[in-house]
Amino acid sequence: MLWLKAQLALPPPIQPLLHESKEIILTLSEPYLTVYQWQGQSRGGPLRVNYAGFEYARPYLKSMLFVAEPQETEVGRVPLWQPSRFSRLPDSDLSYVVAGKRLVGQLSRQNSLVLPFWTRTALDIRGEWAEVEQRFREDARRNEIRKAKKFGYSYDISHDRADFENFYDTMYLPMMQRRHAVVDLLLTFEEAYQYFQRGMLLRVKRDGRYVAGGVCYPEQKVLYFIMIGVLEGDEQLMREGAVAAINYSRIQWAHQQGYEAVDFWGSRPYMTGLFLYKRKWGVTVSVPSNRYERIWLQIRRDTPAVRQFFKDNPCLVLDQRQDLWGLIINDTPDQLTPEVEAGWRKQYATPGLKGLLIRSVPDLLKNRLY
Repeated sequence: MLWLKAQLALPPPIQPLLHESKEIILTLSEPYLTVYQWQGQSRGGPLRVNYAGFEYARPYLKSMLFVAEPQETEVGRVPLWQPSRFSRLPDSDLSYVVAGKRLVGQLSRQNSLVLPFWTRTALDIRGEWAEVEQRFREDARRNEIRKAKKFGYSYDISHDRADFENFYDTMYLPMMQRRHAVVDLLLTFEEAYQYFQRGMLLRVKRDGRYVAGGVCYPEQKVLYFIMIGVLEGDEQLMREGAVAAINYSRIQWAHQQGYEAVDFWGSRPYMTGLFLYKRKWGVTVSVPSNRYERIWLQIRRDTPAVRQFFKDNPCLVLDQRQDLWGLIINDTPDQLTPEVEAGWRKQYATPGLKGLLIRSVPDLLKNRLY
């Protein structure tokens, strides 16, 4: 039981792939979900949110929803055999349940969205190199690759533990700690080293010194790239193409070695920062088959804070057939000019999406989604 509890406590990127059996075991061991209510200030004003679900999701969601740590109150517990009660949680603006897809599939679709907790992004690198480069988006070719070439980066591959230790301490940790307010995906040295032992360290050099790198490992015909770092988390190096050099180099190397795809690891189900950066490289987005977590988000009230949150965070949602869509929230979607709509589609349309939905918060409250 101690071993089982340890496995169930691990965050998803490093836990064993227990899939559906994990959810069943969790339900049997913890047949209730504790409900918390958060109250605080968001970018759009005061916000009240109910939350129930996996503990590891709480810090991340709080950081997204609020500008400072909200007041948190435990307001009850809901038995998992009564899923209808999640639609009757205490008064709030939004209600979240982050749980397995088995449970989320039983929750009401009334005024609600279902999001994957995690998405996969991967680039097809089959064919000639010129064909691969054509899959990069224009902004990657014009900005990212140009910077990588301008500053003269080169790369090599290392299997040496000392090189990995240097990368972890001087590149990975500083970059993660500087760029992520909530480091809920930070890999410990032992966890990261297991990935390194399965694969390799790609090191990027500039002006005679190593300034960036990343750990990748092969699985069949796919090269998985799970962690990157820049020396001391240096923002200037990032602006001068160090991260672009990592990406461009790994794609080149994987293509030369005969791999069919480069996996860019995952991202949250929001079409913002990291997702948009990976999109530049021509990736296809999907929901990993080994990720059983889902986010159920119910809109309870139309408030300035709710509208601002959705405007700031265009998201990826799943319909009842499990197709993935992009969702953009606008106050007046019926009055959009063709130019604005075309601009959004250029910015967000991504291979792997069934399409883009442009809706308002009132549309969601009236169940006008698909």
